[in-house]
Parts: sequence; structure tokens; C-alpha cells
Amino acid sequence: LALSYGGRAEIVRAAQALVKAACEGELKAHEVTEESLRGALGSGHLPDADLVIRTGGEHRLSNLLLWHAAYAEVISPEVYWPDFDGDAMRQAISKCRSQERRFGR
Repeated sequence: LALSYGGRAEIVRAAQALVKAACEGELKAHEVTEESLRGALGSGHLPDADLVIRTGGEHRLSNLLLWHAAYAEVISPEVYWPDFDGDAMRQAISKCRSQERRFGR
């Protein structure tokens, strides 16, 4: 559950940290990689998401974990959050498992 969180702002803060490190001579341009950017994210310690559940039938990420959701399956059940129960979770997981995961390939 993410409260008061903004994915774009998190990526900007990580980029700023890497630019600062480069300006201070602690980092060279070629050392800016996906791994170093991920490490500068406040949520960089979290694993990538396999599944994003957006209740209420919404089909957008709404700035949520943009880095971590890059290859996640996004499920949009019509049920709203207060009514999202164990059965709805099992259905979402089942749908996710039925997808062929290609990770950008």
C-alpha cells in the first residue's frame, strides 16, 4: 500500500542524487546504469512487481511505482477496494499466472 507516493518524483530525486555524485567526482557518466539509478531510488530495495492490481476497473498506473511496475502484469478488476476480498485476489493471481511473461522481449 503506497500513501503519499509519486513515482515520477522518486525517479527525479534519484536522478538528482546521481547528478550530484557526478558533479562531486564520485561518479562518472558511464557509471550511470539501470542498477545505479535503481539504487538511488527510495524504493530501490524493493523487488520489481509481478502484479499490479488496480481496483475499480481503472486501467492506469496513476504514478504508482513506475520503475518497479515496468514489466508487471496489470489487473483491473471492476470491484472497488473495500470489496476486494480473498476470492478477488485469487482471481487476480490466477489471471496473472495465465499470462506469458516476456519482460520486454
